[in-house]
Amino acid sequence: MKKINSFYSSYYKIVGNHHQKPIDLITKMILHSSKEGDLILDPFCGSGAVCIACKEMKRKWIGIELEVKWVRVARGRVN
Repeated sequence: MKKINSFYSSYYKIVGNHHQKPIDLITKMILHSSKEGDLILDPFCGSGAVCIACKEMKRKWIGIELEVKWVRVARGRVN
């Protein structure tokens, strides 16, 4: 458990989002649950990790986020 906690706390320092998930993990989930060209919806987009993974794997995506701060972060990361 200590390794997981230290990973997330160091990752939080980089991105600043407590709920950020590693893109590698998201990529695996998307690969096993969709095909190239499928549309993926992320209704809690946050810093855009799902959008980045979708872009890399040639999936269409829609990211929704209410907080302007995270919209800016996600746009910066995706573009």
